[in-house]
Amino acid sequence: MLQKLTKYLFLLAVICSMHSCHLFENKEEVPGALELDGYYLLKSDILQLLPENYTKEDSLRIVDSYVKNWMLNTALYENALNNIPEERQEQIDELVDRYKIELYTQEYLKELTIQNLDTSISKASIKQYYSDKSEEFRLNEDLMQLIYVKVDPVYGDLSDLKKMLSKRDSISRVQLDSLKLAFKDYILNDSLWLKKSTVFEKIDPINASNEQDYIVRKKFSQFKDSTGIYMMYVSDVLERGAIAPLSFIEPSIRQIILNRKKLEFKKELEKDLLQDAKVRVKNRLYE
Repeated sequence: MLQKLTKYLFLLAVICSMHSCHLFENKEEVPGALELDGYYLLKSDILQLLPENYTKEDSLRIVDSYVKNWMLNTALYENALNNIPEERQEQIDELVDRYKIELYTQEYLKELTIQNLDTSISKASIKQYYSDKSEEFRLNEDLMQLIYVKVDPVYGDLSDLKKMLSKRDSISRVQLDSLKLAFKDYILNDSLWLKKSTVFEKIDPINASNEQDYIVRKKFSQFKDSTGIYMMYVSDVLERGAIAPLSFIEPSIRQIILNRKKLEFKKELEKDLLQDAKVRVKNRLYE
C-alpha cells in the first residue's frame, strides 16, 4: 500500500508545481497530499526532495523513506499533544518562542556584521598581538622546515637531484620546480613550517620510531621503499614548547583579532539598539 502511494506521489511531484510546506499544521482538505488525522504532507514537499538528475528507483527510495519518517513524526507529535500536560505544553511553547526570537536576532546580527564590519586585519596589528602574547603560542608539537621529493626507483640523475635539494639558492629552487612533474610526491617550499604529524602523513617511511634518524636540522637523508626513492633536506626544526613562529601562527592571530572586532561591534550595536528602545518604550508597568 505504501509503495503504491509513494509511486503516486512521485508522479505528482514530477507533474505538479511547487506549494508551501507546513508539516505539522492542521489544514482544511488539501488536494494532492497525504493526510493523517488532519495533518498534511504536500506534493511540493515531495518535489523538493528529488535531486536534479534522479532515476525513478532512487526517487521512490527517497520518497518512501521520507513518507515513513513523516508518518512516524506526525503520530509522535499528535500523541505528544494528547499526553503532555497542558501546563508543560505552555512551557514548551514559551521555549519555542524564545528560541525563535534568538534565531532571528542572531541571524540579524550576523548579517549586520557581514555588511558593516571591516574585516581587514593589518600586518602591524598581527605583529603587535604576537609580540604582546607570544608566550601564549608555545608549540604542543614539533615543527620543521624541509624540502623533499619522492621519485620512481628507476629515476636517473639522483646525484644532481641531491645537489639541488641540499642547496638553498634560488637557481636550485627553480630547477626543482621545473622537474616536479617527474616527481611522485614533493614539498618544494622550505620556508613553510610543517607539523611533525603532517610530515609523518606525507612521508610514509618516517614515523615516531625512526624520526631521530631523519628529522635533524641541516641534514640530508635518502631512503627508499617498494614504492620509490625519498630524498629530503631538513632546513630547521622547532621543538615542542618553543614559541611558535609568527608565519605559522599568523592565521590563528588573525582570527582571534577578527573575533574580538566582531564582539566589540556586537556590543556597540546592542548598546545603540538598547538606547533606541529606551527612547521608544512605553512604560505601563505601574498603570
